[in-house]
Amino acid sequence: MATVFVQGTKEYAIIDVTDKKSNLTTLDGTNPRFTVYDPTNVKWYDEEPAQNIGLTAYCLIDTSAAHPMGLWPAAEYRIDVTFDTPAEVPILAPGRFSVVVP
Repeated sequence: MATVFVQGTKEYAIIDVTDKKSNLTTLDGTNPRFTVYDPTNVKWYDEEPAQNIGLTAYCLIDTSAAHPMGLWPAAEYRIDVTFDTPAEVPILAPGRFSVVVP
């Protein structure tokens, strides 16, 4: 089931990362960032820094009128998470979440 945010709130989209080679135990030093697209591919966030604890990225999503583009319409959004790593630059995509009107 996709994550659902209520329009007008600020909440974290939580992205769990799995390292298939078991080399990483933390995202520290990888500079996690996220970009959010609406259904028409308009960017609501572009390369926004994410916080991390261990292998989990926390992407703060502000669906309120305080967001620079205003109140988010009810829709399904795509979130891409990227990292800077010395040997690889993985992109986790696409994550999905929905915004609903209260």
